[in-house]
Amino acid sequence: MRRAAFAGFAILATVALAGVVVSLLPVGGNPCPGLLVPAYFGDAGSWAAAGASGAPPRLLIANPASGPGGVRDPLLAGWVAAARRRGARVLGYVPTGYGARPLTEIRADLHRYRAWYRLDGTFVDEAASAPGMLGYYRAIRRAAEPGMVVLNPGAVPAPGYLDAADVVVDFEGPWSAYRSARFPAWARRTGGRLAHLVYATPPADVGPAVRLARRRGVRWVYMTDGALPNPWGIAPAYLGSERAAVRSACR
Repeated sequence: MRRAAFAGFAILATVALAGVVVSLLPVGGNPCPGLLVPAYFGDAGSWAAAGASGAPPRLLIANPASGPGGVRDPLLAGWVAAARRRGARVLGYVPTGYGARPLTEIRADLHRYRAWYRLDGTFVDEAASAPGMLGYYRAIRRAAEPGMVVLNPGAVPAPGYLDAADVVVDFEGPWSAYRSARFPAWARRTGGRLAHLVYATPPADVGPAVRLARRRGVRWVYMTDGALPNPWGIAPAYLGSERAAVRSACR
């Protein structure tokens, strides 16, 4: 989910339990979800609201310039520090061009994030999904360790991609497609290592969408009423209700 061209910070916020990558599974084998918020916001208030303290689990992904950019931004550094004090983990956004970016560029991005923002891991975007690219993404995971790695092909990849990340985003699309989407059986047996990002979700469908994601065995979810070309640019007015729906999903 590449950043749209606009002034200000692009922050992709996900929401996760600090220090834990894979959750315990409740009765029925479906994981209790955390909230993954792609928050391409340009203001501190919206970013802070998306990553506020408390349940559900929180994982924030910082994306200052479709990557780390050319210089450290002190304002973003402050947002990162504040989020970590609230118990969130923070990852840095790194695009891969579906395997076309040289690994030397990827490693340079990782170095800048570590040096400038004290991040906890990496969000690998524009990921390929075919088996032939597995070596490339495994190399990125090795370069990103020991931090957490979230991989975003945005569609169901070859199963081997679970070896290249801690979490894989295997759906990114509109609610109209999500309702009827089909996923392979192996995706239900990942121990809660999948994420779904759903845009164009009406307010009345947020609760049903969260419950559907849980039935599908998904660990990280996010629904927004934003639409293309940049559904992640504005936080939904129902974000508070969505947080509550995610919190109550396992009760």
